[in-house]
Amino acid sequence: FQTGNYGDELMALYVAEAYRQIGVECVVFGLRPELSLKYGIAATDEVDDFFAQIGFCVFAEGGCLVDTGDSGNEKGERYVELATAARRHGVAVYPFSIGGNGQAAGKPKGGLGELWSDGTFRETVVRLPGDVGLIESFGGDANCVPDMLWEASRVLDCEVPRKRSETLRVGVNFLRRLVPENFCEWVQAAVPEGVEIHWLAVHTEDRVKGELR
Repeated sequence: FQTGNYGDELMALYVAEAYRQIGVECVVFGLRPELSLKYGIAATDEVDDFFAQIGFCVFAEGGCLVDTGDSGNEKGERYVELATAARRHGVAVYPFSIGGNGQAAGKPKGGLGELWSDGTFRETVVRLPGDVGLIESFGGDANCVPDMLWEASRVLDCEVPRKRSETLRVGVNFLRRLVPENFCEWVQAAVPEGVEIHWLAVHTEDRVKGELR
């Protein structure tokens, strides 16, 4: 987390609530303070502090298996920090609902494959069948379960009663540099009557640059 990705933060709340329902309290790394306070979920921004508080770690960085085509130095440093802290505190790390391109080939971000090879990552759940082979090529064990997003309604109250006459409000969150320049205008022009778009400028990169309102 820590980047302000709307979907990631929703899934963090989903996972924490799912564990809470079976009697397990969670600490979420990088969850924004206002969300931590609102939903009563402990959070921290310090890697060592995070591992000092937990008994096991669920690592759910969705697209971490995507072939970046580069060295991914920034990501690599982050994974090394994670692995070092996990070993120091004797915490097992379980990758969950992670994904790539499903082709069982490629180079994940920042040399991530080494964390299966050295035993830092344990049993793994991937969201695409083809990624099982990729994990196995690193020396890990993996099972495929469809993206946890599709099961969110089992834990979160996703049904919002609405009368036909009421406006349907839709929140849109994206990283500005990854979409065409006129993306917002295109979407707005295609919106049917009775639908209201709310642009969510919560991604760190866009919020700092002030590119979205």
